[in-house]
Amino acid sequence: MGSLYTHSDLDGIVSGALMLNLMESEWHRRYDEVRITDYWDIDEPDNICYWKKNSINRENLSRNDTVLDLPQPGRRILFWADHHEDNEHPNGSAKYKLYDPKAPSCAGLIFRHYAGLYPKLQELYGDLVEITDRVDSANYRSIDEYDDLSIPGIRLDLSLDGTKKRLRRLGVKEVERKTEIKRSYLPSLVRGIGRTCDWKGLTEHPDVVDRARWVKNQQIAYEEAAKKLRVRHGPVIIERIDQRKKRLPGMFSKYSAFRQFPDTEVMVGFYLRRSYSRHIKYSISIVAKKNTFIENHNTVNLGQFMKDNTANGGGHSGIGVASFDVVQESDAVEAERVFSLLLGRLEK
Repeated sequence: MGSLYTHSDLDGIVSGALMLNLMESEWHRRYDEVRITDYWDIDEPDNICYWKKNSINRENLSRNDTVLDLPQPGRRILFWADHHEDNEHPNGSAKYKLYDPKAPSCAGLIFRHYAGLYPKLQELYGDLVEITDRVDSANYRSIDEYDDLSIPGIRLDLSLDGTKKRLRRLGVKEVERKTEIKRSYLPSLVRGIGRTCDWKGLTEHPDVVDRARWVKNQQIAYEEAAKKLRVRHGPVIIERIDQRKKRLPGMFSKYSAFRQFPDTEVMVGFYLRRSYSRHIKYSISIVAKKNTFIENHNTVNLGQFMKDNTANGGGHSGIGVASFDVVQESDAVEAERVFSLLLGRLEK
């Protein structure tokens, strides 16, 4: 009856599992396939990046497809649900549509819409949706919760970042590794949570625990290395890291800067990374995150800032991300301009 397309993060996986469960258990229909896509792989309002293998574009979407936790495609589909600001497509159309930029997660949006009609959802997925809300909105109860492996939903979230581990051991090339993750592991996770409903049991599987533990250890290593590179400017932490020639040890840690500077309001990272494309010299990412572990008075909507000032940025009020492919020096100059503009807004 069509395909289910969803995002590759925890919110996308849980959103997909909820829709798959509803479709098969309550509406007695079955998706032809589950497909995982990244944020830039879709037909966005500003028409970027159709070229990736797992993209969703005008040509391969049908009227029976469902798209979750991603920008609205520019054509008619069966069902669309999302909570990211400005993700409605001016030419998009869906027979069934759930959209609320104020919702903490897409999974929460779907869950709260249907839980009243199907009370069993609360019993099966209530706890998972609650933690998904906190993870996706960066609204953790404490700075230690985001990597607390004793919490099933957190284990699942961290394990998603660790999906490369097993394939890296096999020596699989990067493109093949990502393709395997998207086409096999993540869709099976959506189906497993949606059909068996035993998501807590799944998070105790040795493979999931192993991936999550590995990610936490990698983040600890990164945190120690990054401490020396951070600079504080009033209410802002600046984390400027050039990894084009030498990578920092470990894996990027989302909130470690706030462990080092617990009373700051915002962390802004400027990351330079090597490119594996012959046509791109290197890439630059700008990541901004609010400290949700304090009473934060900063009023800048970080996701909206990235959306308004970059070609492919976005996020939420508390998290903004933008990326730049440096083909010529003017691309790097533009990234520096956005970085300086953001710092100026935040330091007012």
